[in-house]
Amino acid sequence: MAELTLLLIDDEHDHADLITRALHRHDPAWRVEICNSCEEARQWLDKFTPTIVLSDLRLPDGDGLSLLKETVNPAFPTILMSAFGDEETAVKTIKAGAHDYIVKSENSFQSIGRVIDRCLREWQLNIDRQQAEHAQRQLGNQLLQAQKMESIGLLTGGIAHDFNNILASMLGFTELAMSQLQNGDLRQIESYLGKVRGAGEKARDLINQLLTYSRGGTRNPESLLLAPLIGEALRLLKPNVGTHITIHSEISANLPPVIHDRVQVQQLLMNLIINARDAIGDEPGEIRVSLTDELPPSLRCSSCGQSIDGPRLTLTVADNGPGIEDSLLQRIFEPFFTTKENGKGSGMGLAVVHGIAHESGGHLTVTRSPQLGGAAFALTFTPAPQQQRTKPEGKSIWIVDDNDEFAEYLQEVLQFEGYQTRVITDPLIALRALQETTDGPDLVITDMVMPQLSGVELIANIRQTRPTLPFILCSGYPGKLDQQDIQALNLVGLLDKPLDSLKLLEMLHEFFTQPATLSSIPQ
Repeated sequence: MAELTLLLIDDEHDHADLITRALHRHDPAWRVEICNSCEEARQWLDKFTPTIVLSDLRLPDGDGLSLLKETVNPAFPTILMSAFGDEETAVKTIKAGAHDYIVKSENSFQSIGRVIDRCLREWQLNIDRQQAEHAQRQLGNQLLQAQKMESIGLLTGGIAHDFNNILASMLGFTELAMSQLQNGDLRQIESYLGKVRGAGEKARDLINQLLTYSRGGTRNPESLLLAPLIGEALRLLKPNVGTHITIHSEISANLPPVIHDRVQVQQLLMNLIINARDAIGDEPGEIRVSLTDELPPSLRCSSCGQSIDGPRLTLTVADNGPGIEDSLLQRIFEPFFTTKENGKGSGMGLAVVHGIAHESGGHLTVTRSPQLGGAAFALTFTPAPQQQRTKPEGKSIWIVDDNDEFAEYLQEVLQFEGYQTRVITDPLIALRALQETTDGPDLVITDMVMPQLSGVELIANIRQTRPTLPFILCSGYPGKLDQQDIQALNLVGLLDKPLDSLKLLEMLHEFFTQPATLSSIPQ
């Protein structure tokens, strides 16, 4: 057992003597080291670590409060004492890091042993609590990571489907390009290789998505629009649900963003969709996913019991399965609790949902779906603080990108915000359409790398007939254009892929509320 050492800092020798004798009467095992000044205490603390420090507030070369701020050490607690029972000073000492504050008196000196014992017990309890909380956080992270690794297997159907399409495209266009080598048709070869490159970019994005999902570590909260994120997650999950189950989504328009971890939102939705799939079983079924800015039907959290108040966004996943028995509702969020057969479920899915929801300040409710008859899980999210954006009135935006999925995602983001959109996946068709139309669009968002005609070339061609048409350029290669290039192209902005949708919306809002004057490109 370590030696019990009290560092007593007091320049009044009579007080130091009374404290020492009282402590030894309480427990002879204590060793008392006495310092008469702040400087003497600093030198002692540089060499040794006490069990506890007891310091006078007023010392010849300073005060115990300043000394405490210099030497606050998690290895030992500190008690400050003063001849005056000043409540304001007591509060200051506790805020500065002291564990306790006592007023000097004969009674307090005689009971110093009990005060020190209590202080050390509370100190140790606090350390134990911190260690337990740290261990709990580690266990929670391990639980989440293990459940994510389990869920990756569920995603393989959607990922394999996408990869097969990508590989078929790459192999097919590579063969076509090779077949044109003898003919020497360089323009056709360039077109085919552009298709190969586009497919390669899709594969890269898919890999990045999988790596992001499988990453470990701490939460990475950011401002997110839930609607497009839900749409992407449902697209990947559909192959795992089965053809006998139909998934319907109902997403309200113009919903505000939330502050959340992107991967954890995907995890929440995946767990609830898979839970609904398993509840339906092999019979024909239906799953409904909705996102609204209304509170859930039940205003009390099913897992923590707290009341739910607004404003909130509510994500609901409902199914037409048998529902959940009332007797099980109190246990479904327990780790490893499952009603499935051995080997068919870890029992971690809903426990992870509970943990993620509450870690971000959300709640969840479990009720019976009035439309489908099965279970309805509702998750609430707190909207992110944001500046009020005026809704666009009749603004039309064209999206030019050969990546169908990215173009659809971008279209969804813009339509939720209230913009009118048109998607064109062939840059040559976009060029002709922009040259022929006279009444639109108000702005064009184009990819930089496309087959047959790059985004830069598209802009240059359009500038000849429509020099003031606003453009935003998107690129999957950050840093390929510098600020000088952006100024030369006279762009509204340049955005990197993967796209920050909120950054885009802020850029559009700023442009349409205070539109810049675009001049023709210098010749």
